[in-house]
Amino acid sequence: MDIGKWKILAVSMTLICSLAIPVLAYTVYRTPLYPLSAGIILRTMQLGFYWNVECTQPVTTIDLGEVVQSGSTTYLQKEIFLRNEGSNPTTIFWNSTLNDLATVMTEGWTAWGMMPGPLNSTSVSPTEVVYTTYELTIPASTPVGTYNWTLTAWGETYI
Repeated sequence: MDIGKWKILAVSMTLICSLAIPVLAYTVYRTPLYPLSAGIILRTMQLGFYWNVECTQPVTTIDLGEVVQSGSTTYLQKEIFLRNEGSNPTTIFWNSTLNDLATVMTEGWTAWGMMPGPLNSTSVSPTEVVYTTYELTIPASTPVGTYNWTLTAWGETYI
């Protein structure tokens, strides 16, 4: 009977040591903590997209119509006015699912103003209205069909 008690004691001590030694080692020899700089990006949907510069006719869908293949490349454009409806300067970004359709069509979205260029990374002040053009290039080799895709635009406010 005494041998059984010693076995239980030995097993118990072994378990306690196997748990305590790693915790003690971690506490004594752990890597020191280093402060890291951190920031936050807030995404805002406080953007308005409009058909007119007065920003009274909101854009909900862009209908590019019907195109008859003529044997040459077709270029389509839609003018869209973008307004920052938030209270902070915002950087605009956009993407599209057009590439997911495995087509040869290409698209672009340009911001016009003091320095025309791609809409992505354009900074817009609160209440500022930006004239933009969404462009679609349809090569003659594009297969006949109906195409639908989604444009997503958002603003990021850096704090």
